[in-house]
Amino acid sequence: MKNVHVINDCQDENARLRQMARYGAYFPGTNIIFAGVSSDLEAAFMLVDTIDALDGHTGVITVNVAPRNGEAKKYANGTPFGKVQVEDITIFASIDGATLRLLNKVRSSLQLCVYDIPEVVHYLTPDKNIQKHITLTQFRSFEFLPRLAKAVVLQGVTLSGHHMSLADYCGDDALGAIACVDCFGNLKTTLLPEEVGFEPGKSMELKVNGSLVNVKGYLRLKDIPDGELGLTIGSSGLGFQRFLELVCQGGDAGRRLSASVGTLIHLAK
Repeated sequence: MKNVHVINDCQDENARLRQMARYGAYFPGTNIIFAGVSSDLEAAFMLVDTIDALDGHTGVITVNVAPRNGEAKKYANGTPFGKVQVEDITIFASIDGATLRLLNKVRSSLQLCVYDIPEVVHYLTPDKNIQKHITLTQFRSFEFLPRLAKAVVLQGVTLSGHHMSLADYCGDDALGAIACVDCFGNLKTTLLPEEVGFEPGKSMELKVNGSLVNVKGYLRLKDIPDGELGLTIGSSGLGFQRFLELVCQGGDAGRRLSASVGTLIHLAK
C-alpha cells in the first residue's frame, strides 16, 4: 500500500473533497492525506516535512500552488509541473516560485523532469475530448495531477519531458523566511543552523519583518527561560538537516513579533 499526500492551495471543502475522491478512485486501497496551504513557501516546507515523515518508505506526493496571475501569465495555462524522485518517494509538483527550493536546499543532486501538459496528455487518456479538457481546465490539480500520478506510478508509463538538475533549476537559495507557524505560535523558519552561525548560548541579532530582534540560541526548547524569545533547532527538516525555530517560551512568538508565513527573517549585518 502507498500513501498519497496531496499538498494544495485549492483547499476549500469542495476542492478538497473532489481531489481526495479522484485520488482515491485512481489509487484504490491507499491512504489519501490532504494538506491545504496558503502559499508556495508553505507548500515547500510541507513537502520537505512530508518526505522526512515517510522515513524512507514508499509514497507519492503531489504539490500544487499555481496562480494564473502576475508572472504566471507567461505560461499558456499556469506554471508547468515536474517530477522529482527522492529514493522511493515520487513527487509531482508545480515548479514555479519556492515550491521546490527548500527540497533543493536540504537534498542536493536531485533531478527534475518538467512536463508540458499538451505534450504528455495523450499518455494519460486516448480520448481526445478528455485530452482537450485536461489541457484547458482551470482545475489542473483535479484533472491533470491525479492522472499523471496514476500513469507514472501505477501504470509505469514513461513520459517525455525536459530533464535538468533541480539545483540548476532552483539556483542558489538564500531565502530566509517564516514558512510555518505552529499551533503554539512557534515560528518555523527556512534557515539552517549553519546559515546564521547558530550555537547554543550565542546571542545574535535577527531582522524579522523589518525589526531588529536580539535572540539567544538554545540547544533545546525546554532550555529557553519562561517568557523569553529564543532560537533553537526545530523538529522540521530532512534527515540531519533541521530548520531553526524562533519561539517564545510559554507564549506566542508569531503574535509577539507580528510574524506570519512569508515574513522575511535574516541575520542582521
